[in-house]
Amino acid sequence: MLAIVSMAGISKDRTATIKTGLTTISPTMVFDAKDTIVTSQTVTYTISNVQQYQQNQAFTATIATVSGSPSVAVTAYGKVTSGGSWVQIGAPVTWTSAGNNPVGIVSASPINYNYLKVTFVASGATQRTKITSFEIKTANNVGNAAETYSGLLTANAGATLKGAAVNINPSSNFATNINTGTTNAALTLGGGSGTVAVNSSDWDITTTGAMTGIGAITSDGLITGSAGATLSGAVINLNASSNFATNVATGSTNAAVSIGGGSNTVAVNSSTWDISSTGVFTGMLRSVVTDATGTVALTAAQTNSILFCTAAGGATTVTIPDPSAATVGVVYHIIQTADQNLVVTATAANGNSIVCDGVATSDNVTISTASHKIGAGMVIIGISATQWYVGGLNPESLLTPEAAD
Repeated sequence: MLAIVSMAGISKDRTATIKTGLTTISPTMVFDAKDTIVTSQTVTYTISNVQQYQQNQAFTATIATVSGSPSVAVTAYGKVTSGGSWVQIGAPVTWTSAGNNPVGIVSASPINYNYLKVTFVASGATQRTKITSFEIKTANNVGNAAETYSGLLTANAGATLKGAAVNINPSSNFATNINTGTTNAALTLGGGSGTVAVNSSDWDITTTGAMTGIGAITSDGLITGSAGATLSGAVINLNASSNFATNVATGSTNAAVSIGGGSNTVAVNSSTWDISSTGVFTGMLRSVVTDATGTVALTAAQTNSILFCTAAGGATTVTIPDPSAATVGVVYHIIQTADQNLVVTATAANGNSIVCDGVATSDNVTISTASHKIGAGMVIIGISATQWYVGGLNPESLLTPEAAD
């Protein structure tokens, strides 16, 4: 039972007891108009606190001004034995106005003080103040090296363990549960300046963040990596049944893109064109170019184009790029729709870069029959980095290659 000794005579000092096993004075102390401090007066509260653990202490008080210019120094002390010396606890606080409430003093480190006291010392300035509340809360410092516990430790005010390595269930076959059950509070591991590692019987995360033995990974956010990625061992699906675009080596990348390793099949199935695993093209579109001027120049980028020549006022001259590595495999189809000659020439004069109709090297090729030029045409294929092949599209497409220079 808490024992509170009220004032004797004109003394305003108080004594109280924190019973063994409790952490605060109970019932709380009741204050009235007699609990005042006047000029140059010292009031002392002494508390008996016989415990068996190292403890932290927190002292709280509120003070009110009655009159004058108050200044009250509040200091806390503790001692282990009744005959021992008082040792200051925490840092003193000076109260001067209600804005300082509540006055608080907290111990810097735990110690087993069996006696506690707080002094309220008024300065020499004319004043009268009143103590309106006073409270002490103690907390056992569980886990001290000198203390051993064989039972369950339960703390409702949290726990702080520091000063040396903290081991939880080392070499034990009991489960270690953190934030389990119905808790919804945050769980934080690490403070940003130390390493963190996880070493389980199935999977690991090293102190550098390398993961091994990880199972399925499901993420609601963007997965970003700067050291590349290797995925193997099962089917790999990118945007399967998704309406989001799939981009491979887009943007400013200039690195090679490889699909297939030479021992597997590759197929492309788009909404407009396809390439089967056997290399059959379907739905492939060709660009269509129409020229009515009689002069047109094709580029390597226009490969697979169909050119319709419609100029009726004279021969049409089509210039193709000089052969190079970039033109190997480039294909043009040229059709004359007017009854006029059709001439195909390379960009460089006298380059001897055309193979046509038995002539191994030629500068240009002309469809020059006397009639029936409508519907005649040529097919042009880049066959090497130095030569084009030119052939006629039909029997009316009689070709006249210029002899080599």
